[in-house]
Amino acid sequence: MPYTWNGQTITVAGTYTAHLTSVGGCDSIATLALVVNASINTSQNVSTCQTSVVLPDGSIATSSGVYKSMFKNSAGCDSIVTTTVTFVPSPDLVINNPVATCASATTDLTSASITAGSSQGLAFTYWQDSAATIPLVNPANVGSGTYYIKATSSGGCFVIKPVIVTQALQPALVITNPPTTCVGSTVDLTDKTVTAGSSAGLTYTYWADAAAQNKLANARAVSVAGTYYIKATNAAGCSLVLPVKVTITSSPSIVVTNPASACMGSKVDLTAAYITGGSDPGLDYSYWQDRLATLPIADPGAVSSPGTYYIKAKAQGSCFTIMPVEVAFNQAPTAVFNGDQSICQNANAQLTISLTGNVPWNITYTDGANTYTIKNITTPSYTLTVSPAITTTFTILSVSDAACSNATPSSATVTVTPGVPGVRYPTVSTYAFEPVQLSARNLGSEYSYNWAPPAGLDFTTIRNPMFNYGLSTQYYVTLTPPSGCVTVDTVLVTIKNPQDTGLVVGLWVPKAWTPNNDGMNDILYPITIHIRQIVYFRVFDRWGQLMYETNVLGQGWNGVYKGRPQVSDVYTWTVEAIGDDNSVIRKAGNSILLR
Repeated sequence: MPYTWNGQTITVAGTYTAHLTSVGGCDSIATLALVVNASINTSQNVSTCQTSVVLPDGSIATSSGVYKSMFKNSAGCDSIVTTTVTFVPSPDLVINNPVATCASATTDLTSASITAGSSQGLAFTYWQDSAATIPLVNPANVGSGTYYIKATSSGGCFVIKPVIVTQALQPALVITNPPTTCVGSTVDLTDKTVTAGSSAGLTYTYWADAAAQNKLANARAVSVAGTYYIKATNAAGCSLVLPVKVTITSSPSIVVTNPASACMGSKVDLTAAYITGGSDPGLDYSYWQDRLATLPIADPGAVSSPGTYYIKAKAQGSCFTIMPVEVAFNQAPTAVFNGDQSICQNANAQLTISLTGNVPWNITYTDGANTYTIKNITTPSYTLTVSPAITTTFTILSVSDAACSNATPSSATVTVTPGVPGVRYPTVSTYAFEPVQLSARNLGSEYSYNWAPPAGLDFTTIRNPMFNYGLSTQYYVTLTPPSGCVTVDTVLVTIKNPQDTGLVVGLWVPKAWTPNNDGMNDILYPITIHIRQIVYFRVFDRWGQLMYETNVLGQGWNGVYKGRPQVSDVYTWTVEAIGDDNSVIRKAGNSILLR
């Protein structure tokens, strides 16, 4: 369709007429009964992994596209078959042959590294033949050979490619056990003789176990007998582990007892039997300065220097043992006076002695006339208290400590300066507030003066002060030379005023006293004016210990406590008294005991 008939274009079936004129000029009518037979038109889709497709009309398509094939049907009408051809690309399969393994190892063909770089989404199967008809039973565990991997895409297309598995040769490892050695020596497992005869170019490592998990700390110096393991690895990474036996025979048993510490200057005999007592019998001993026994001791029977030495005990055969022995020397103790001293007569000297060594110490010393020993001194500084009557040199004759003794002398001289005895001046009488000059002894221009108490005096540090006061007062005059050995004089100043009926009450305690039994200023007591009763008079040492107490007028302390004269020092006193006018007087102060 369309159909042309007698000048008519007909597009549908039906009956058609045509008026015609014949050659004779006559009209004629032609009738057409047109029947239209149906044509056959079909379509198909072809998707293939092949490289070409045969179309219905017998032609060949080699690329994707739409193809039309023309046919005549049984009615003689044209028919069209439309074919849509789609060529599906084959999957891209990349094969990376695995790294060669050692003979005892297997290869996993399913490892992703073998097909790395292939198309995504492929399904892999593994085969023994190139046609993929004989499957691999266990592709994850194969030995050397050629195998095949089939990669199938989601569209059903596939590619088959070979994969080659290779295996390297195992190294040849030959082990020769090292020679037997002695305890105290070491075995070098890295020595070439141990692996002589093995394959060339091997790398050796050394282990404590057959699984090669615990590496030897020092394969060059194995000191314990036993079975160890050597692992040999070739360039291909293949390895072999074999045992190696280390045999160490027992060394002689030596017992070393360090000699007792000796005093410096003496000698120690290292050959003495007690030093190696308890060792194996029959040993041959030698004596050395170093632990390798290469430097012998010149005279092991007379070692005079401290340090670590070594005794080598050798048994029959070649085995030996070397043990250290410690030689120690104690420094000789010392006792040294720290210097000379100067004291006043009847005073004590404190001589300090410095000690070195180990506690306890014993010291023997002399004063030139007698020898004395002080035992069990436990501190490195000792104070020796002496009271020589005259200048005396004290000498330490010897000192000993817990280990040694020493007779190196040390001396200190105590210079005794005799003091001038104190005197009592004649009593001075004057009227109240009528100036009168007092005068101390002139013992020399180098002496200094101090008057106490200061009440009523214009100056207290001159030899001739002026008295101007309304109370009777007793003064103590301290005369001090450059040596420091003081002299204390006394003078009483009384107030005479017979017309004065007023009652003056007073009490005073001297600033110092000298209990040397010379009859002057030997007792510390309150000096009183119009006092009818002493309630108490107490004297304390610097630590608060009560040394003396009285409530009797005119009585005082002579410097003796529990039968022992006390040292020169500052003492504290307190006093309470009642005056003739019934007033209460309480005072406290300090006084110096001078000897």
